[in-house]
Amino acid sequence: YAVPARHLLDAVRDVLSKQPPPARVKGWKAWTNNIMVRPLLARYLKKQVAAKARPDHYPAPYAMIDLWNLHFSMPHRMMEEEAASVARLVMGETAQNLVRVFFLQERVKSLTIHTMCMSSVAV
Repeated sequence: YAVPARHLLDAVRDVLSKQPPPARVKGWKAWTNNIMVRPLLARYLKKQVAAKARPDHYPAPYAMIDLWNLHFSMPHRMMEEEAASVARLVMGETAQNLVRVFFLQERVKSLTIHTMCMSSVAV
């Protein structure tokens, strides 16, 4: 706001005294929070995720969709459940296998680089 210096304090008081209007979601996004629409949307999202990742190989996206579907209207409960879900996922067999695969891939990369260097030296 541009106000003369003599009106500055009044302008500051005026701005601070007015509460901003509550944020409202408009259009189709408002429907995503509807308790009747959320289960349908969750089923659709799971189908979309299933096209890219199997639930037994990548359970995290499915867990996130379930958390959103079940606990969206209770933010504090959702955060508690999210923390428990992350702990289950991280300590689960799938996560351990993914970490193992990552380290095996890194090992193969280092062996490949090493053998390439050795073959070029021998030539």
